[in-house]
Amino acid sequence: MKRWMAMATSFYFALFVAATVAFAAPALLASLFPGVEISRSEVLAFGWVAGAGPTDMTREIEPITNAASFLIHAMVLCGGLALRRFGWPVVGLVSALYGFAICQPLFMLVFFANRKPELPQVSTALLGTACLVMGFVYLLDGIEPKLKRFFYLLVGLILPAMFGATQLLRMPRRATATYLAGETLFAIVMALIAIFFFGSKIVPARHPKMILYGLLLSVLLGAEIRMKLKRQADERKVGLTQQLSDLPAPLVKPYEKTFMQKGVSFTAEFPAFYGERTSRRMLSTLPTFGVNAIALIPYGSLRRERSMESDIGLEVLTRQAHQQGMKVMLKPHARKPSEQDLVGTAAIDEWFRNHERFIVEYARFAERTHADLFCIGTEFGWLSKFETPWRRVISEVRKVYGGPLVYAPNHGPEFESVQFWDALDYIGIDNYYPLTDDYTAAHIFERIERVQAKFGKPVLFTEAGYSAALGAHKEPWADETNYPLSLEEQARCYETLLRTFYDKPWFHGVYWWKLGTNGYGGPNNNSMTPWRKPAMEVLKRYYLSPVR
Repeated sequence: MKRWMAMATSFYFALFVAATVAFAAPALLASLFPGVEISRSEVLAFGWVAGAGPTDMTREIEPITNAASFLIHAMVLCGGLALRRFGWPVVGLVSALYGFAICQPLFMLVFFANRKPELPQVSTALLGTACLVMGFVYLLDGIEPKLKRFFYLLVGLILPAMFGATQLLRMPRRATATYLAGETLFAIVMALIAIFFFGSKIVPARHPKMILYGLLLSVLLGAEIRMKLKRQADERKVGLTQQLSDLPAPLVKPYEKTFMQKGVSFTAEFPAFYGERTSRRMLSTLPTFGVNAIALIPYGSLRRERSMESDIGLEVLTRQAHQQGMKVMLKPHARKPSEQDLVGTAAIDEWFRNHERFIVEYARFAERTHADLFCIGTEFGWLSKFETPWRRVISEVRKVYGGPLVYAPNHGPEFESVQFWDALDYIGIDNYYPLTDDYTAAHIFERIERVQAKFGKPVLFTEAGYSAALGAHKEPWADETNYPLSLEEQARCYETLLRTFYDKPWFHGVYWWKLGTNGYGGPNNNSMTPWRKPAMEVLKRYYLSPVR
């Protein structure tokens, strides 16, 4: 019982230490190298999190950050082995929780990205597994027999850790269940290895003072973190407010109803939240490529101030974009329910009422910040067939926002069946139609021109993109796949799409998916971002040409 009490009272302190070493220490170490800086440092309820970014957004720093992470993991493993002789259960607790933390990226890849892990992920997972087993062995010191050891680990650590993870991950319920089932099974297998293959040699002290110390450390840490979170939120808001005040206020002028948009989707990527220094530095590079428009994409619900796409962050980037001569499309993304989620007319009507509240609130924000274009929804699939509710949504948005409107359907049946384009200013499409094997897009042109001819509105690619991987022309929607890297494939696809549409009078632009605020990408990255790849040069050639 004293063991369990000692572990329970020390759990929060150990979690905070483990998370801090896992999620802050590598960035701190990487920042010691020239050209790398701390781009985010934040204390959360479960630990300190920091991210490193390049001082020059065109530079590749991934080898440095990978090396820093590997070194920190190796130091933890060696340090844990050295500290075992003291017999402190908290060391075992920190080691086990640290192992959980650094194995998580591999689980995310396996369960959600359907990708084969690369060498950095594999090496991290191996070190994480070693730390996890080492932590289990420490916690089991002095316990016999084997069944009692297993029960102790399962009830004292594995189940509480998995329960806590459900609160931190905040994923959809079914996704969380799948993820946690896999991680729990993995932890149980590691526990069995620790129980059956590693003996119990050291009996740690069981003095009641261990319980008192653990309780005291956890209570003091919890109180300090509670105060720190409030101070941190206030400091962040003050900092962004200061940045906002340094930028020109939006000019009250008539909206342009249609204009050529040489755009990119500018997404918030950790650690560069919207509005913060790294995201602004990244934004400042875009006009050199001829970019004259960006899509800002907030995700989620109205409780958004602490998200990566906070309102004040959106406003800072909107003002900076306007200062640099760029237009802004505000394109809020919301969860897309399936037909199984909404059964019956009443459920569908309720969803439309909720979406109307959500999108009208963002439309008010778009009017206040003078966003140049507003998107009323993105890829709602089967819900797009309900014409009357969508016309009501459009009508309510127009009451609060005076600029042009667009909807962003997915390519294919959804795009080709939308019937409310006459109520909008643009025909939008997230254009992920596959190209032919000889890299032509005439069939895509015919499909889109047919819709344009019927409604007589300008066409805007609210999204388009290709990964830098072999076969991207066949599956343009596939991002960060297991397919081999091919920079030429991505560039060739960009060239094909732009050559086919760019000079057509009814074509009013494209927002390429995607450029991240943290500047990720580069010649060794097979994702859809064109950043620091030949595709970016293709985009630049068209965007800077005098044709449009």
